[in-house]
Amino acid sequence: MVQKNEFDPKQLVSWLILLLLLAMMISRFDQGMPLGENAPQIQKNLLNDPSKELNIEALKGKVVILDFWATWCGPCQSTLPALNQVYQKYKDENWLWIGTVNTDEDLTDTQIKAFIDKRKFVFPVVTDGNSQISMKYEVRSLPTLVVIDKDGRIKHSKIGVTSRNPQTIYDELVNLIESMR
Repeated sequence: MVQKNEFDPKQLVSWLILLLLLAMMISRFDQGMPLGENAPQIQKNLLNDPSKELNIEALKGKVVILDFWATWCGPCQSTLPALNQVYQKYKDENWLWIGTVNTDEDLTDTQIKAFIDKRKFVFPVVTDGNSQISMKYEVRSLPTLVVIDKDGRIKHSKIGVTSRNPQTIYDELVNLIESMR
């Protein structure tokens, strides 16, 4: 005797609950560090200007944009040129600091600097080859963009890119920065 597949509402509800829980977990993964928390302290000399440093505590009163990236990261190759343009647009603004954290573990500072110089990137860079900064900021994937408000709290955290088009990325970054004025 052949049985027909019958609709079981209890099974459907179970699957919907499972999908909802999975979606919530994924959305939390994509968010990065919890919003509203105090930004962890970073105090480290810049790779491309060792006379200056990134010091989160000293930057209170300014909006801080941090982009975590690596040389091997494909999506990062789309965001970095746009970030460089955004940095050049805003570098003289006193209310804003834009910089990056390179997370390459297998490259020397000299190799990372050569990568930056070859592409004519001028934004500030600190290195995080030992992942200490990345762990503090709960970076799970690259690129990760973190925005810290003037009070030193995490205002925005985004993993990944919404586009690989440099103009779209540029426009998104400018809109985000302007919303923080």
